[in-house]
Amino acid sequence: MKANEILKVLGQFQESSYQKILIDGVWGIGKTKYISNFIGNYSNTCYVSLFGKKDVNTMLQEIYFQILDQLPSGKMKKYFSILRQKMNSLDVSYFGVSLSIPVLQNMLSTLNKELSQKDTFIIVFDDLERKHNDLNIKEVFGVVDSLSKIDKIKVVLVAATNHIKDDEEKADYTNFREKAIDRIYTIEEYADEAPREILRDEVWRVIGNLAADLKFKNLRTFEKTNHFIREVTQTLGDDLFSEKFTRDDLYRMCFASVVFKIEHNGEMVLLDHDAPNSELINIFYTTEGSGVIEYLCNFILKNSLDNDMCKSIFPHIKKWFETGTYSEEVFTSLISNINNYKEEPHNFFSSESQIEAMINHTRKYSKNLQGDEKIGEIITNLTSAYSWCEILSVDFGINDEEVLDLISSREKLILQKRV
Repeated sequence: MKANEILKVLGQFQESSYQKILIDGVWGIGKTKYISNFIGNYSNTCYVSLFGKKDVNTMLQEIYFQILDQLPSGKMKKYFSILRQKMNSLDVSYFGVSLSIPVLQNMLSTLNKELSQKDTFIIVFDDLERKHNDLNIKEVFGVVDSLSKIDKIKVVLVAATNHIKDDEEKADYTNFREKAIDRIYTIEEYADEAPREILRDEVWRVIGNLAADLKFKNLRTFEKTNHFIREVTQTLGDDLFSEKFTRDDLYRMCFASVVFKIEHNGEMVLLDHDAPNSELINIFYTTEGSGVIEYLCNFILKNSLDNDMCKSIFPHIKKWFETGTYSEEVFTSLISNINNYKEEPHNFFSSESQIEAMINHTRKYSKNLQGDEKIGEIITNLTSAYSWCEILSVDFGINDEEVLDLISSREKLILQKRV
């Protein structure tokens, strides 16, 4: 079930025979958002977060005070006084021990009379997994069960049960949920429109297609991307953007930095280890300082930067997100260099013989490595030569294993020079 279907579930819940339901789903998938949307359109509700709640009384107190807020002002003072006197008389437990909530029942009855309400009153308990350890899950189920027995009261329990870690709590949840809950709904996906709503049209226009090719566990990555883009753009200001350094490229670099850190845990999970020449190519991404940036550009951004010169800024964007550290002076200088750069005319190979000469030169260059070449330079030359060999149906003359041996020999030369 997708998160936006919560609205339909709660709408039907009002008229259904179910008295108490559980909505279960991982953090950041949108459960609370759509529950809040429902509450905003249905006033006969009460929302209580169980985050940090240590006992049943604190749960019930919050319900009482929210109900009092809905009473006409003249009645509020009277019932607040009654509530103060009777709060300590509650006796709470579950299965085999009584749970009495006469004060709450009387207040709800009064509320219905005062406001001429005939609709069902829905109480939502959110964040079950975030409750304090002192509050037992059995007690929560006890409150849910007892409240649902009051006329015109229905209860919704909301949880991310995969975050219930304590073994005893897990066992209690498993053993009592079927007795305490009429129906369980599992939210497995966020709503299709949720990422766009979080990032807004301006940003989504840029990264929507990129996001479609990636997998996301929840909406937190989009929320963090939104916040990070706002932080960076507010810090840099508007004056630095131009046709050469675009907002779109900044959005892309922020997005890729967040995805790499949050979704992929800083690991190059998109590398294809079965592709031709993969071992050789992957060396470039995993051993060179600029390799990570090239990985982000190639695999997450699909080479979509408007201006490749922005790669000079990319490491600083990435560090900014990961550590919070940045230098406005460095950014200003790098962006100015991009904006002031005048591109020189490119020289292209004009004949097949020139291409063959380049391939021969690369072959000779690869077989005579001295140890002072940059690994990125080696990979770039080899990749270009391999591509042209494929186009011209020419045998490069060095297979993958031989290339790896040559690079390994280079590493040995480097060590020898250091000694």
